[in-house]
Amino acid sequence: LADTVLQGIAARLEHKDWYVQQAAIEALQGPADLPDQVLEGIAARLEDEDRDVRQAAIKTLKGRADLPEKVLEGIAARFEHKDRDVREAAIKTLQGRADLPEKMLEGMAARLEDKDGYVRQAAIKTLQGRADLPEKMLEGMAARFEHKDRYVRQAAIKTLQGRADLPEKMLEGIAARFEHKDRDVRQAAIKALQGRADLPEKMLEGMAARLEDEDEDVRQAAIEALQGRADLPEKVLEGMAARLEHKDWHVQQAAMEALQGRADLPEKMLEGMAARLEDKDEDVRWAAIKALRGRADLPDQVLEGIAARLEDEDWVVRQRAIKTLQGRADLPEKVLESIAARLEHKDWHVRQAAIETLISQAALPLDDLSLYAKPLYKALLQKSFEQHLYWYDSGNSFIGV
Repeated sequence: LADTVLQGIAARLEHKDWYVQQAAIEALQGPADLPDQVLEGIAARLEDEDRDVRQAAIKTLKGRADLPEKVLEGIAARFEHKDRDVREAAIKTLQGRADLPEKMLEGMAARLEDKDGYVRQAAIKTLQGRADLPEKMLEGMAARFEHKDRYVRQAAIKTLQGRADLPEKMLEGIAARFEHKDRDVRQAAIKALQGRADLPEKMLEGMAARLEDEDEDVRQAAIEALQGRADLPEKVLEGMAARLEHKDWHVQQAAMEALQGRADLPEKMLEGMAARLEDKDEDVRWAAIKALRGRADLPDQVLEGIAARLEDEDWVVRQRAIKTLQGRADLPEKVLESIAARLEHKDWHVRQAAIETLISQAALPLDDLSLYAKPLYKALLQKSFEQHLYWYDSGNSFIGV
């Protein structure tokens, strides 16, 4: 474009109509050789009152490799603008740039404390994953775990989560906050280290200790941080299992949830979970069934313990027991007999739970359950009338419809 044409377009950056300004900015998106004065004019539109104009300015400036230092400094100066929209626009314009000096990065990091959520989010997105953040700045982010504003704490967590370049000293500093007097700080520290593969055993033990935290949110953060980790050493697992017998049911429940789904649990730990099936607190019984559900390695004794919960006084526990036993192809004969015996229970809830469990079996050993043939057939016929269910035994002999 000839200089006169560029000047004519640039002059319209300050037009009274927003759509003319937007059109002028978009027309300048293509040329690679814009003079500094024009780039400064586009940057000035980051302060425009119209959102579409600001977005056009962001799009035009973002990623341009030829932005001179003066223009970059002018954009960064807007990090502290009184208008939240301008602050957000300035941060978004510099997202993804590899050539930002430390001072500008510090200015972005300061926006993690911004009172506006959109500005904080823009700062998080800009800083996340940057490999050039100096250690001093990372320490400053970690220090924000103790900020009085929970939104600032969350912003610091999101910025540090998953970073592979955190030095060991900083990891230790974060882990030290597991025992902070403020519940929010403890929770923030655990969440910041969640998912990291390089945590030493001592830190994992510190996380496991938070399963005993007095605060529910901290316990939940510890559960989520420990669940599914393949690198938990035996000592940590034993410590979690020991909490299955804690006097506080909240701690018992947290331990079970943290152990849920692990394929490497020895039989002794499974038996420890199963022992909680008879806990006086229904939440603990519910958590125990949930933790055992779907496991292919359950011994007969544990399965019998789950079957006993078909008589539980709590409806939720009974339903969990049904769903845990339903469809299991490995239910031993003794367990099936135990379930069938409940078809004659005085409580109709228990009878219903038993039949719901039995009808899900792919093949019932009817000869072995002959003692319960009358209540079983009665229940099946009743169910068939209710649901138009066709029922066959393992030999495809017709029974009821």
